[in-house]
Amino acid sequence: MGEKVTNKKYVSAGIALAFADFKKDHPSIVFSLKDSNIKGYSDSLSAACVVLATTYLNHIVENFKRRVLYYLSLKLSMIYPDMAKGLLYKLAEDYCWEIITNGNPEWPIKQFDLVSICKTAEVSTLCDELREKLPLPPTIGILASAPSKFVPTLSFIIAEIEKLAASCNDPKKMPRSFPLMPTPSLHWRYVHINAKTLSSLTKTKSDGTYQGNVNAFYSIFDFQKFGYRSVEEVIAGENKFTCFILSDGFGICFGFARKAKDVQEVSLELEDFRDEEVRRYFQPCAVDPGRKQVFTSIIHHEEGQQEVRRCSSKERTCYTGSKRRANHIDKLKARNGIKSIETDFPSPKTVNNEKWNTYVAYALKYAPELFSFYNERSAAFRFHDYQGRQRANAEMANILLNAYLVRCGVVTEDPLFSVARNRSKNTVSSFLEDLDIYQAKYLRKALF
Repeated sequence: MGEKVTNKKYVSAGIALAFADFKKDHPSIVFSLKDSNIKGYSDSLSAACVVLATTYLNHIVENFKRRVLYYLSLKLSMIYPDMAKGLLYKLAEDYCWEIITNGNPEWPIKQFDLVSICKTAEVSTLCDELREKLPLPPTIGILASAPSKFVPTLSFIIAEIEKLAASCNDPKKMPRSFPLMPTPSLHWRYVHINAKTLSSLTKTKSDGTYQGNVNAFYSIFDFQKFGYRSVEEVIAGENKFTCFILSDGFGICFGFARKAKDVQEVSLELEDFRDEEVRRYFQPCAVDPGRKQVFTSIIHHEEGQQEVRRCSSKERTCYTGSKRRANHIDKLKARNGIKSIETDFPSPKTVNNEKWNTYVAYALKYAPELFSFYNERSAAFRFHDYQGRQRANAEMANILLNAYLVRCGVVTEDPLFSVARNRSKNTVSSFLEDLDIYQAKYLRKALF
């Protein structure tokens, strides 16, 4: 924003100097306040910095082990070229990772026989080489307390993966790299609004207490949508309002803290149920996912009578409407020239300075066009995607529990009708020809 860093307690001199050099190479990174009359931005900027810092730290902590194991699996595939990827991953997790973290390494003798044990020296050399790059053993506690210390190790792993990718001639066996830090998005984002931010944006004031913050939010927003008729009900409610909201200009999210319920632990065994009770109060069923089916449920009613309830992945896509919206967005991107910009975007999965500068320069060059396309009008797409997911979950629960669909006035007891809805009209017409003429006339009118 063109202002100097004055708080040296939280920002080191090295970061300030590095940003100054980066600003010289890319001057468009600075947002000038002279051209924009923005007031009360400090609270929003502080909240955004907290979210950004948390995202970066979690990116290291949550993905470190998985990425180290992936790197070790690539190296182990060079030692054991005939072994399956799953076995190499097991060797990396049970043996190599335990050596790196000073744990209890166990050689998987069932998967790697005595002939493979002869190559343990090469495996140990690989583990020692990686352990030299680690400042501390990467246990969960150490990673959570000092994640920034493991950034050089991740840089070393990315550089080694880039070398392997450069020497690989088979595109199918090309190793996949990963970015050192989270890839920033240029899409329209949510704004975090707390009590201080709300006071700076509006004329409401709060004394800093919980009741004062709730009064400030209640005076601006309509809490009757949540069933609260007064501010006293919000304060005395079982689910406490966190005085924190998220908004993208189209939708808004209110945060409520749910109180943990005191659940009495009851241990039941199979002998505690009798056949009569099971038949009277329960309906046992077997549910299993599949490759093309989201779920397949088999219910046994009587001897020789079984009911199959299923929902395919194509049905779920139809319920969400994501494919239709994706096609619409692709047409908008092609019309505005955004699709070619995103297609030619350089990869951020590198630690090479030249490649990284190319990526940053390209992103800053086309940032105005991307910001113009992903403006406040694009927030509707995200909200509609959320509505589609909720609708799809409700439809699948309806199929699983009730075994019928209710839409357009049609009540059917067979999920095949939902499959017919997803097919073309010609296919559905041939499907309806096998039905009774009155049923076909009724369903044709409802479907089309």
